[in-house]
Order: sequence, then C-alpha cells, then structure tokens
Amino acid sequence: MKLLVLLVIGLVGCGGPSAAQRPASPAGGASAAGPAAPDRADIDQDDAMWKMVIEGVGRLKAGKPEEAITSYFDKVIASYQERYATDKRHIYCGHDQAETLLYMLDAANKHEEAIALRPTWAEAWYYKSYALTEMHRTAEAVSALDKALALSPNHAHYLSERGHLYQLAKDWKHALELFTAAEESVKLMSDQKAQIDQRTRALRGQGYSLVELGDLDAAEKKYQESLRSNPDDAASKQELDYIKSLRPKRK
Repeated sequence: MKLLVLLVIGLVGCGGPSAAQRPASPAGGASAAGPAAPDRADIDQDDAMWKMVIEGVGRLKAGKPEEAITSYFDKVIASYQERYATDKRHIYCGHDQAETLLYMLDAANKHEEAIALRPTWAEAWYYKSYALTEMHRTAEAVSALDKALALSPNHAHYLSERGHLYQLAKDWKHALELFTAAEESVKLMSDQKAQIDQRTRALRGQGYSLVELGDLDAAEKKYQESLRSNPDDAASKQELDYIKSLRPKRK
C-alpha cells in the first residue's frame, strides 16, 4: 500500500502558551513510489496558518481566550478540516523527525496509507484546549485536547496535558497512564531542554497520581527520578516533603 511521508520538523512551547517557533518548511517527502515534493500552495497556506496560531497565542497571553479561539484557533482548525475533508489517509502531525517517523512506521506496520503534516493543526487544537481550560470549560477542553492527541498521539506535551485534565477530574488511574506514556514519548523530542522539562513534568504527574492512589513508595521514587533529571525542580522537593509528612499518618 502506498505510503506518503511528508517529513517536517517543528518546535513548540512547553508548559503553556509561549511564542512558539515557526516550524521548518517540509524537507521533501518520500513514498513507496519514490520521492514526493510538497506543493508550494500548501506550504504558503501552512505558513499563514502557523502565523495565525502564533497570533492566537498572543491573544491568550493578553488574557483574551475567547478571542483567541474564535478569531484564530477555530479558523486554523476549519482551514485544515476543509483541506483534508475527503482525504482517506490517516493524518498525523509530527513535531520532531523521530515522532514523525514513528507515526509513519506505525502506519506501515498497519498497512494503512498515512501522511504526517506540520504540527500546526494539532497546535491549534491544543491551544484551543488551553484557552477553554482558562475559561473553566473543562469538558470542551478535554474534547479539543483529544483532537490534538488524535493528530499527535505520541507527543509528550499533549499526553501530560491530558494527564493533568484527568487529575482535575480526580481520575488518578488514567492520569497515571497518560503521564507514564508522556515519559516514554519524551525520547522522541530533539530539543534537550524540552526533554528535561517534559520528563520532569511527566514524572511529577506520575508521583502526584501515585500519592492519590495511596502508593507513597512508588510516588517517592518518581519524585526522586524527577530530581535526578532536574536537580532544581522545587515542586518535586516539596512533594517529597509532603510524602514524608504523610508517612506517620499511614502507619
């Protein structure tokens, strides 16, 4: 089965809205039939959509989440939905080369046609989820984030965000599963600082969930791992002190 691969590399902000970098232009593509070049019009449209995501993040920073959604993120989402409405391939969004290749290999193993786009579409869903969370519209935020994860199922940042939403719902078991998956997906990130930040966050998320599930020993190990990854992680230090305070009460 023909498999079209558009390799793209993009870096995104971690831990909340930030001035995300413009993703690199596609470096070309490959398929079972030979190399495939991206269409110039598609590249130009992607550039315009990425600019809209950045502008939307700016509105978020200005404290205007509703405007960010309606004037920016929803328009980006609608543009991609219209462009790929009749496309029968499995569509992914890759943030790094390793992540993109993982999606393509998984598709090949499943004998399905697939394409990996820049992260723009997924980022629009993610930031929409972030904005909805800011407005305390949690159910809608979950739905939007699940759309981002459908496009980028192995992106550590999205997985940790989903774990956080499970924590808000006090669903500690599923939160633990998502933070564990996030830790595994960190290795797909090319930026070393992003790796440290996201691994630390995933480990803290696991630790927090384990405390709520009553497994203090396992939680303590996760926070210790977090500190080994980032010795300056004050949150993990505080959580270790909290676990220490709990132990006499659990005896």
